[in-house]
Amino acid sequence: MGQLAFQLVLIAILSVGSISVQSTEFSIPELSEHRGRDSFYIELLEKSFSGVGEPLTLKKVPIPQLRATYLLERGGVDLLWMLESRQRNEQFIPIKIGLTNGLIGKRVFLIKKGDSARFSGVDSLASFQQLKLVAGMGKNWFDAKVWRKNELLYREQVGDWQAIYGKVAANREYDYFPRGVNEVLSEAALYPDLEIEPSLVFEYERDFLFYLSPLSAHKYSVLEKALIYADETGLIDALVKKYWGEDLDKLNYEKREKILLVTPK
Repeated sequence: MGQLAFQLVLIAILSVGSISVQSTEFSIPELSEHRGRDSFYIELLEKSFSGVGEPLTLKKVPIPQLRATYLLERGGVDLLWMLESRQRNEQFIPIKIGLTNGLIGKRVFLIKKGDSARFSGVDSLASFQQLKLVAGMGKNWFDAKVWRKNELLYREQVGDWQAIYGKVAANREYDYFPRGVNEVLSEAALYPDLEIEPSLVFEYERDFLFYLSPLSAHKYSVLEKALIYADETGLIDALVKKYWGEDLDKLNYEKREKILLVTPK
């Protein structure tokens, strides 16, 4: 090989080596109501992509929760984690891998402090129905469909769903606020007039999924690959234990009366 040819080959090799793998960028919501509470989902994304050798860039977009699905539909954000529902599966692009091992479908109640006696003695769905207690729900939440399917009383809060906390504390409109076992402890700490009902957990079959904007469909394959890795390697299990294993112990989950609910389609 002549000197000129050798130099050209060397230049080509160096050029190829200098090309960096392009990072996949996802714009994700930083919900004003949940700021600082989405670390699980962010770490899951980061470690999943790292595990399959795919560079990742996350761009946080501060928005209120009521605007999140609006922006997802229109491409204002690429990705959102939400409780699975048929409507969302049709409206957006779901990656069908559960993110929390079903924890969000295990519901314990925030109640007015000192009100736990109203919930005592419940050992079945029928016995709870007889209490005629009214749950607070956000507008169009999947929980509302679950409660309706199981003939449980509820009302949907118009406007800011966070008003439910104060109304439960005042025994106004709502008697309790069902929350996921992975969120209730941090919420109870923010509202000193509320406490966690100590004996019950209502359970239905649902989990959070990652949903892509229809305008971000080209990012589906790399996201699915990363999440399959997270599921098959036990990464999801490890992160669920890291973030919420202690919460399950504090909630005395294993000894609670488990009321199984029918999950609507």
